[in-house]
Amino acid sequence: MRVRFYICISLIGIALNTKAQVEVIEEIPPTNVSEKENLLEKFCTFLKGEYSSQAQSSRDTNYYNISLFMFPIWEKETDAKYFYVEQAMSGKEDKPYRQRVYKVYQTGPTTIVSAIYTIKKQEDFIKLHESIKKQKSLSKDKIEYKEGCDVFMEYDGTRFYGGTVDKKCLSNLRGAKYTTTEVQVFEDKLISWDRGFTDTGFHAWGATAGGYIFDKIK
Repeated sequence: MRVRFYICISLIGIALNTKAQVEVIEEIPPTNVSEKENLLEKFCTFLKGEYSSQAQSSRDTNYYNISLFMFPIWEKETDAKYFYVEQAMSGKEDKPYRQRVYKVYQTGPTTIVSAIYTIKKQEDFIKLHESIKKQKSLSKDKIEYKEGCDVFMEYDGTRFYGGTVDKKCLSNLRGAKYTTTEVQVFEDKLISWDRGFTDTGFHAWGATAGGYIFDKIK
């Protein structure tokens, strides 16, 4: 049976308003400006683009062929970098099964945080990366923060790697009580492993052999 993959990079649960989130970020001691700008820019350069898991799917039929877009939005914002994220089965790009906004910021010399947001009426923003009109219509009052689902990553000189913390990212999908995400972001690929667990730690959903490997194709 093929393993269903659910990416949460991200941002599920109780909605917090954007103002509250910004206030939390401002309390974090600033790092060296040049280091902060360079590392955050490097991460964003690594992250943005069009991805596909076709190669992995061809090698292992337990994994689906999935298309993934990481598209920069709200580029004039100064509190963080923002990305619109869209995932769909290959050949069904007009019906994506996941749409998110990632808020990316730096908290230390080698630490990047990705906060995840869901999108209200997300069907209105399908293929946002192809529509200037949709990009202009997506505003911060149309997204909701997923408390406890932030992904914390460290940079080791080659890749950014990390994941969610403890059991804070809550879920009710397929009997799960919480989800975990492990991610690695390279210059030419992204590896993401999302799983759901019951309150007793039983594996409820997600890949069992390892994360999805998304090769950057654009």
